[in-house]
Amino acid sequence: MLNAKEAFCLKEQDIVRKNKMPLITFKFNIPTIPKNSPPISQAFIKALKDFLQFLGKINDNFTIIEQSENVLGPYALILIKFNSKLLKKKAIKFENEHKIGRLFDIDIMDELGRVLNRTKKRKCFLCDNPAIICMRLNKHSQNEVRSFFDEKIKSYLE
Repeated sequence: MLNAKEAFCLKEQDIVRKNKMPLITFKFNIPTIPKNSPPISQAFIKALKDFLQFLGKINDNFTIIEQSENVLGPYALILIKFNSKLLKKKAIKFENEHKIGRLFDIDIMDELGRVLNRTKKRKCFLCDNPAIICMRLNKHSQNEVRSFFDEKIKSYLE
């Protein structure tokens, strides 16, 4: 997994270096494994369509350069001509307003290859604490977190 994450990061950096444009990486926050399944793939395609419609409303000058799956799950890489800081704010707004937006992991890399971080930390899937705290303390079992994720996906597809 770690090697796959590292390789993916290098791929993102390479795309930005070659294109000198902000890059959106659209994927899911998938707890535990497996990271791929037919329901996850179906929900991803539906969610990506929602995101692209949203994106088109703010700027239609974008290109999906890759849409695929790897051991980390499904993903889409999107180049866009848009202010990266404003884009990050818009992506967070989309995550906050979408039915399953909490499951999204929308990363924005600026034209210099820097990942823009959110100023407010994500909340845990299951409680109001910051997600990072719950993960570090193993506050919830992996089964609990995965059950929440799977139920959200199932509900979204119905």
